[in-house]
Amino acid sequence: MSRNIKGDYSPTDIEMDIKSRLLNFLPLILFISSPILRAEQVVISEIMYHPKEGGHEFVEIENLTSSPFDIAKWKLSGGVNFEFPEFSSAQPRNTFLKAFEKIVICDTDPGTFRASYGLPSAVRVFGPWSGNLDNGGERVSLKDKNNITRATVRYDNKGEWPVAADGGGHSLVLHDNNRAIDDYRLWRASPGLNGTPGSSEPASAEEPFSNPEVDLSVGIPYIEYTDAWDFNDQNVNLGNSWKDPSYNFSHQGWTRANAASNEGGLYGFENSALPAPGLRTPLLNSSDGANHISYYFRKEFTYNGPTAGVRLTVDLINDDGCGFWLNGQWIGGVATSSGAGHTTTADRVVGNAEEELAVISTASPPLVRGKNVIAAAGRQTNNSSSDFIFGARVSLSAPSAPTLLINEVLPSTKDSGFVEFYNPTNETINLGSWYISDRPSNLTKRRIPGNITIGPGQLASVGYAESSLSVAATTTIYLTKPDGTTVANAVSTQMPLDGRSLGRKPAGGGSWFLFTSPTRELANESSGSLGKKLKINEIHFSAEGNVDWVELHNMGNASLSTEGLWITSTDDFSDKVELGKAINANNFASWDTDFNFSGNTLRLFLIDSSNTVLDACSVDQQNGRDYAAAYPDGSGDFFIVESGTRDSNNDPDRNTSIVINELMVEPPNGERDGEFIELYNKSNSPVDLSAWAFESGVDYNFPGGTVIPAKGYIVIAANPLLTSSAFPNATVIGPYSGNLANGGELLKLTDAWGNTADEVHFHTGGDWPRLAAGGGSSLELRNPDMDNSDPSAWADSDESNKSSWQTFTINDQYQQLTTRGSSSDYEELHVHAVGDAHLALRNVSLTRNNSNSNILPGGGETVSHNGNGSGGWLCQGTHHASDKVGNEFHIISSGHGDNKANRCEIDITQISRSDNLTFTCQARWISGKPTL
Repeated sequence: MSRNIKGDYSPTDIEMDIKSRLLNFLPLILFISSPILRAEQVVISEIMYHPKEGGHEFVEIENLTSSPFDIAKWKLSGGVNFEFPEFSSAQPRNTFLKAFEKIVICDTDPGTFRASYGLPSAVRVFGPWSGNLDNGGERVSLKDKNNITRATVRYDNKGEWPVAADGGGHSLVLHDNNRAIDDYRLWRASPGLNGTPGSSEPASAEEPFSNPEVDLSVGIPYIEYTDAWDFNDQNVNLGNSWKDPSYNFSHQGWTRANAASNEGGLYGFENSALPAPGLRTPLLNSSDGANHISYYFRKEFTYNGPTAGVRLTVDLINDDGCGFWLNGQWIGGVATSSGAGHTTTADRVVGNAEEELAVISTASPPLVRGKNVIAAAGRQTNNSSSDFIFGARVSLSAPSAPTLLINEVLPSTKDSGFVEFYNPTNETINLGSWYISDRPSNLTKRRIPGNITIGPGQLASVGYAESSLSVAATTTIYLTKPDGTTVANAVSTQMPLDGRSLGRKPAGGGSWFLFTSPTRELANESSGSLGKKLKINEIHFSAEGNVDWVELHNMGNASLSTEGLWITSTDDFSDKVELGKAINANNFASWDTDFNFSGNTLRLFLIDSSNTVLDACSVDQQNGRDYAAAYPDGSGDFFIVESGTRDSNNDPDRNTSIVINELMVEPPNGERDGEFIELYNKSNSPVDLSAWAFESGVDYNFPGGTVIPAKGYIVIAANPLLTSSAFPNATVIGPYSGNLANGGELLKLTDAWGNTADEVHFHTGGDWPRLAAGGGSSLELRNPDMDNSDPSAWADSDESNKSSWQTFTINDQYQQLTTRGSSSDYEELHVHAVGDAHLALRNVSLTRNNSNSNILPGGGETVSHNGNGSGGWLCQGTHHASDKVGNEFHIISSGHGDNKANRCEIDITQISRSDNLTFTCQARWISGKPTL
């Protein structure tokens, strides 16, 4: 407490509980419940609680471990409720969370959600849930079938939580999963619109990406590595007919391309790393299965181009060998021949499969217009080989004439999806009557409508969905000239489907990047990095209550252009004001606005051309003050003030006299009623606290007339009556609602205008004082001028001399339930603390059958240091630091004791079965848990 009342602490507030049942070893024990400290293995990793209109709420769950979890009957609760199904042999995957897997729970059926967000089939989606996530914030918890909480977080739409997630189209994303997730500091707004359900966050605003362009000199891929083939892995000798186009799958053992278990290539079994796309469909393992050599594959594809002058190329990922037939005719292979049979081994041994380009390249393939069938036989080097891999890419050459280039792509079924083109020539080109397609077998799938012209060095675009392009694991786009056969440019790649676009930088160049902020028909440069440098910094409210100008601050060391950026005040961005001017390094610029404002809270969004939120703020207007100014500049902590500093540094009037000086976070008895907060006025003048408030951590509004004197203290208590009785000389008010989090949280004090007066995110333990964590001490600020965010600025209060000696007496009968070993093994007295503790005992005595003779060795006042309890107390494990201090026995524990290795024990070999025993002592609490 405050320095003037520290000595008035009442010893009656400290209890020393010593209870027992003297059974086998006469242990003195009291079992009390306490929360189990554990590392989170399954976390809530993303929350979309306030999507844009037409969007869907979702929660992402992530397994951080290499072990699968049985999630049958697990429940997500809060404002929403969802229960995972019971195990079903028909859908066994639905009740297991795979190692390192992310799954999504949503507010609609999985099919609708998957289509809305463009998710690949590899991401599992569950739903719908009942209820809705609260836009104002709430606690969301994941509990297992035994009702044990696996993960929990209370998100919010105010305070330190990201504003962009509250209707701005972004989600909340957990960016640090190494600590308990119920902490606002571990969450941020997703870098892109709509979040990234089921996938990881981008590593940077611009991430280099391998060139996705199709090499038209090699040909157009008609079959990709990821495509699904019909396959037979059951050690069935298929003879020769299986290669023919007319084969009807008459042999047993085939898995068809459309089977649920067939997820496409790569196929096989392998323990080592593989090239992309990695192993997707496991095959029967010959090393512990049928012990066979050959695996068979078939794939149909449609070709509608000319058959003369076409070159067929096969790229391969294989271990160990493979041969190919097209329409029943041999076209080539690796480490095998056309005459190889079912048991013919491969001619080579492959260590680890790698991509091999153009293993087959033939200028006269037996290609036909319409349906074609390619067949492949994979060969092992022996019938007990530990690995086999198959994946193939088959390309056919086509007429090409490079002119226009595909410059940027955003695959999406929503309006945000697009394909952008760049004109590298010196002539204006009209895109009307050109074709766009995602299938090489149908290059004329969609004619580009209208009269779209692209000047030299200029950009143009078409919508992705309106062009009938599919969102799939492999993004494939062909741009074909009006003749319907000449391909101008094509891309084919397995890009992430997480809201990022893939584009060239610079326009028309050969370097490709993933951009967190797509830039349709603008220069390809992610605006995501601007969000770290460009901040909303000052706002002015007109006499009518509208917002008539907004200031931005460039926190970077270089000038920034705001071209392609807007400021808006509505969730639908309908009132956006275009910016455009440059802001010099570490400088300011402002724009006139006319944002209608009603209510108390204003939200502003700084957005780019793709409606990605780069910065956002939430400000509560107060009558009588017309300016909201961030302090320090760009910090996002706004002060409501009477005068402004448009286009210059902010230095708002603010109260710096009142400091949060002491916190009783976790009273030793574990009861909330013992909590309190002490404030100190370090100035030479009294401060009126009327209408001040605690707005984070606990809730409390200071009543009118509350004044803290110069150099004075005031205490806000959870239970004012209890705290006043313990500290009669203190000024105590309250109660507050809520409670101080034992593990630490943000505590914020605001003045009558809602401006921050002081705040601290306190902790207990680690770098912070440890005895404040239930050890009987409070957190004390060492000096009111110190930085209270620094753990070293705080100390445990010294309570060691504030308790008094109390006498305890326990009577019970020794039952001697076992006689294993010698008498010194089962005739012992054990004592231990229940956690970190320092407890003092004196006048310790054990008597038997109403005798006055103390049978404890050394009269209970001796501590043994020779590993033997026959001469005194033997202190072990977490209790090893216990020792005699004067005529007192000090039990010092660094953790919970037990009746095994963590205790203080002493031999009492004089006792016999059915003896009536009396234990007496005087005891005093010094620090830590008060129970023995």
